[in-house]
Amino acid sequence: MSNNFRQTDIGLIPEDWGFEMLGSHCSVFSGYGFKSSEFSKVGIHVIKIGDLQNGRVILTEDTSRISDDYLSNERMKKFILKEDDILIALTGATTGKVAILKGFNVPMLLNQRVGKVSIMDDLVDNVFVQYVIQTKYYQKRIQNNILQSAQGNVSPSNLEEIKIPLPPLPEQKKIAYVLSTIQQAIETQEQIIKTTQELKKALMQKLFTEGLPASGGTEPEPQKQTEIGPIPESWEVINLEDTGDVVYGIQASVAHLKKPIGLPILTNKNIAFDGRIDLSELNYFELKTKRHFNTILKKGDILFNWRSGSIEHVGKSAYFDLDGEYVHSSFILRIRPKEGINNKYLFYYLTHLRQSEYFIKLHSYSINAKFNKSAVNNLPTALPNPDKQELIANYLSTADQKIVKEEASLRSLQELFNSMLNNLMTGQIRVKDIEFEIEKTQLSLLEKGRRDVLEW
Repeated sequence: MSNNFRQTDIGLIPEDWGFEMLGSHCSVFSGYGFKSSEFSKVGIHVIKIGDLQNGRVILTEDTSRISDDYLSNERMKKFILKEDDILIALTGATTGKVAILKGFNVPMLLNQRVGKVSIMDDLVDNVFVQYVIQTKYYQKRIQNNILQSAQGNVSPSNLEEIKIPLPPLPEQKKIAYVLSTIQQAIETQEQIIKTTQELKKALMQKLFTEGLPASGGTEPEPQKQTEIGPIPESWEVINLEDTGDVVYGIQASVAHLKKPIGLPILTNKNIAFDGRIDLSELNYFELKTKRHFNTILKKGDILFNWRSGSIEHVGKSAYFDLDGEYVHSSFILRIRPKEGINNKYLFYYLTHLRQSEYFIKLHSYSINAKFNKSAVNNLPTALPNPDKQELIANYLSTADQKIVKEEASLRSLQELFNSMLNNLMTGQIRVKDIEFEIEKTQLSLLEKGRRDVLEW
């Protein structure tokens, strides 16, 4: 063992660090149990577990509110939140989820089942404590406490009893700065992805309603009204069944077929909302009949989710480009476009219909959220000439490639954060003697994000 480290419950930490219970420097208490009848659509926000997301408090139109009068109530003072407060989920599937309150200038109130970590002295840094609670060690201790609880929760006193590594305050602040800088880069990257996705959606709307300018021109061609809305005058509208080979999937109950016997069978759960194929959970099916073998997919096939328990899922589409053999279930329609129809164009067109809520607006849905066979076959499909189909598909493919690239950058940042969190909180990496140019570093991260989006 190194002379510079000592053994603790979390392993080796530097000798000059403390190792004390969180409650030695912080108190944890739960929010107030407001009655559901007290909530309203106006007033101040009441923070619940669902508002804690990715280390931050995220306010939406669904965030609960309550009358401003509560602020003047003496018993509410303890539950009034302010900037930089640390909040933690005390119960439910996300117990231990932590967030710090930042960027809000209005008072808020703390609801029951959410805990607040209150700093009691000047020996610990607020942001440092937030990151300590996110460490694998601390989260594991939380889970151990949950297993011992009949209610599936963790109490404030349980949290206070968990020991934490405690560097000297200046080093705490530097550790917090490093992790906050990476976290800010993650948030910037998330915003880049969100903006790119929004730009793609807007581009898709424009391309499928206005089309592309005529060769050598700059203005879109005149439009005509159709049952699917306005489209360029030169485009034709045909039925989906006339775009190529349309095949319904295997009719069988496959939810229990987890063993890899036969071929993987794609169901509606494998078609993601963003048009990708999600292989995180697979079922398998053993092919026995000619019809079964006819459902084997080929690269370039389009998968269309025509039936689901939820209407929002109907119309999800995916472009099949996987190696290996797969088949598809009865809830998935396979389209194999004929010559003259661009595969990716058709995929993006079907995605556009779903995003513009065309399927939701149709009256041909049954109570089970599905098309009947006639409605699927007669689905109007707008087509420009093959050259423009290819151009439109290429524009949207470029957008998808941009999103995939930015998502890879996000994963790298997340991996860096997790690695640094562990190494900094155990002293494997020391920052005590490093000076940081905080403002310059933060500005460069933000500027990079803005520049990337503008260039695209």
